[in-house]
Amino acid sequence: MAFVKKKNSLSNQELIDFFEVIENFVATMPKSGLEEGVKAIMEDEKKDSYTYHICASIIRDMENGHLFSEALTKFPQSFPPFVVGIIRMSEQTGQLDKSIKEIMFRQKLQETISATVSKATFVPKISAVVGVLLFFFTCLFVIPKLSETFGSLDTDMPLFTEVVMLVGNFMAEWWFIWLALLVALVMGYSTLKRKNPEKLAFIRLKIPFWKPIEINQIKYDFCSIMGICIDAGVEPVQALNYTALATDNLFLKDLIRKSKRLTTNGVPFDEALKQEDHVPILDKKLYRILLAGRFTGKTGTNMKKQADFYRNKLMMATDAIGERVGMLVLTPILILIAILLTAITLPVINLGTSFVNKF
Repeated sequence: MAFVKKKNSLSNQELIDFFEVIENFVATMPKSGLEEGVKAIMEDEKKDSYTYHICASIIRDMENGHLFSEALTKFPQSFPPFVVGIIRMSEQTGQLDKSIKEIMFRQKLQETISATVSKATFVPKISAVVGVLLFFFTCLFVIPKLSETFGSLDTDMPLFTEVVMLVGNFMAEWWFIWLALLVALVMGYSTLKRKNPEKLAFIRLKIPFWKPIEINQIKYDFCSIMGICIDAGVEPVQALNYTALATDNLFLKDLIRKSKRLTTNGVPFDEALKQEDHVPILDKKLYRILLAGRFTGKTGTNMKKQADFYRNKLMMATDAIGERVGMLVLTPILILIAILLTAITLPVINLGTSFVNKF
């Protein structure tokens, strides 16, 4: 019997499909559409499927008096903080239809970003693999053959070529060390992601080609969630609480948590954020817009406009990642190829020189 891995989460596309069905039911049945939508999804699934299991659990919890958001928290791998936070906010404000639209929009945006990054980094990944294979092939087969030829002709190999061949032989003979190192890196990443996500988030924020994506994602999340909350009539300080709940970025969560100490002492929410934003996570322009919104009462509208602005910047940063990763990967590969060509060319030049000198 073939081994089949048990599914334990919804894919991003499955999550989008899940809420599209619910949106249609909520639009036509405002009072019971949520529960009826989940039941409709469950009826279309096989009883042993993961989606059926999720829907059955949600229906059971809702029938027992639990809120929809509470039922979703049982499946954190399928319903990320953004989804749970937005749903929880909508349960308090009655903006379920708008919230579901925002969830689908955001998940589709994430799908686009993931696809763009994957496509943009495909060639650099292939180039890296080809470069490593080329190095080993040259060191283990091409250069040794040249060495044999030179030995039969009583001609010494150039020092540069001997060093390159020595390095290649060393890497080949101790291949298990490199394999162990690769396994250790993968396991270390998994452990860091599970036990110290804040450190991983800090590392990602320091990677040059990834930082623009991370920063603009944070700003987009902040503006979009705050805009939805304030437009729904939520007070700014409470809107910050919903934003902290909905975002999965630890820096933004921590910034909002620290700002609470000041807001409880009467400091305006935008000023509290600005005082505690030491990284910084948000920018001066955004703080000026928050200040203007506080005086004009248009914070919700302003945040929605800024969300569109940062979404565009996010997509631009995503589109540019291919060029940045390409330079990061292709530059050392080109240097490696130059080293290999030099290691191969020098013996040939020396051989030609020796023949000329003999005649």
